Amino acid sequence: MKRTMLLLVLAFLGALLAAQDYNPYLNMMHSARCADGNLKVRWDDVSGNFLGTQCLYSAEGSAWQQAAVEQLSGTQMQALVPYTYGQSLRYRLRTEITYQGESLVYMQTPFLNADSWPPTLNSLGQIGTDATGDSVTVYDDVLDFTGSWFGSTPNKLYSALGNAANSFPTMNSITSYNVYGTIIANPASVVDTLAFAMLYTFNIPGVISPGLYKASIDDTGMPFYERIGDIQSQVLGGKLYLACNWADLTGDPDFGAWPNAYNALAISSLSMRMAYNIATGDIDFGIGDYSLPAALLFADNHYDVPVNDLPQALNLTVNSGSNTVSFDYLDANGDFPLQADFVITDGPTVSLLPESYDYSQSVHFTAVLPYLPASGQLLLSDNGVDVVQVNWDGVDAPMETVPAPILSCRMANPLRWGSTPYSIALDGLERGPVNVEVFNLRGQNLGSLYAGTADAAGLELNWDGQLGGNALDSGLYFLRITQNGKALNRKFVLAR
Repeated sequence: MKRTMLLLVLAFLGALLAAQDYNPYLNMMHSARCADGNLKVRWDDVSGNFLGTQCLYSAEGSAWQQAAVEQLSGTQMQALVPYTYGQSLRYRLRTEITYQGESLVYMQTPFLNADSWPPTLNSLGQIGTDATGDSVTVYDDVLDFTGSWFGSTPNKLYSALGNAANSFPTMNSITSYNVYGTIIANPASVVDTLAFAMLYTFNIPGVISPGLYKASIDDTGMPFYERIGDIQSQVLGGKLYLACNWADLTGDPDFGAWPNAYNALAISSLSMRMAYNIATGDIDFGIGDYSLPAALLFADNHYDVPVNDLPQALNLTVNSGSNTVSFDYLDANGDFPLQADFVITDGPTVSLLPESYDYSQSVHFTAVLPYLPASGQLLLSDNGVDVVQVNWDGVDAPMETVPAPILSCRMANPLRWGSTPYSIALDGLERGPVNVEVFNLRGQNLGSLYAGTADAAGLELNWDGQLGGNALDSGLYFLRITQNGKALNRKFVLAR
């Protein structure tokens, strides 16, 4: 029975991981706060929203609320997310689909503001509900899941479970015990039949105890269990809360690379009844229920700015050979432009299109002009109200200019403690002074990582994670590189 149970769980998660090749959330971006008090959050849904994706938001750690979603055109979707400047806002997407006859959830993982224990249920994201009476081999209302929730911080993973009994007893008799667990699988694991689990159960010395386990099947086809860490567990308000350390998972050599190519994990929860034969020492398992499985995408969509910083237009160029106009767009808050138009003097208006959608750094925009103009004006707006104007005059400036180098930054993200010094590579520099500073999400300058001179287009920096002799706490930060009037903002996570 043990082998059957393990094979079922691993096959089940394997099917979910195969489904992760399909990511419903592409080209996600946000505007600044518009006149109606909302951020415009946009993404591409290749199904044309046939799947009914939800956008949820939470301000200052409040309960998750659902935002209005509309289809703009084709595959592009938009959600209106209320925002007040100075708030700490998080937003995320959730989609429930059917895959090979099974219901699955794709969900951007809720990120918690702090590692408080136990977390409030409202701060976690609900994966889904579960019908009652749908046991696999053993029925008991304490084994019958009714709902599951999940969340994360840079340090911990959090799970919460509800059942039909609103209680989670671990001991039925001297020979009968209950096991409740949240199962975690990484598609980057080199072992196909491998999963990790936070297990909550009765402590039976030499047999099993609450903790973080990895389970696999060896070459002979037998199940293999190994306890690799502790968990936090508590039953509160009829819900079971579980938490484990990220470091215990990622530190295991069989877990696989993290972040992986998907930046996702497969999650489900399982309840079991364990019967212990005192005479023989054998243990038999019976599966109670499993929760709605989910592919959790780890994207922390966090917006926290005190005021709107207007976007910058760099390297505005008209090319006489190709009749194209282009520029480099940079926004300190990572907002995308609601307007990016080139107005030909006494002529038509042309909208420029981006070459990428990562607005945490500069984005190149371009458009084909109907003819070669004598002059024109670039109009930019990230909120539909404030407009940045940049004039271009073909008389006073050459029709073709060689664009200045575009700043770029290459670094691991997240930066994990224990892997210092962190390597930061800067490209697109010019000769002259360059400053590299670190800001928190409220725009406060925490200190300079580098202030010196660049003698070449590239600069390699090694950073120990400290500023002013003090190590930064885990969290989300901005790296700001400035030189000769150019600036690049790069968002990064520091994780213990």
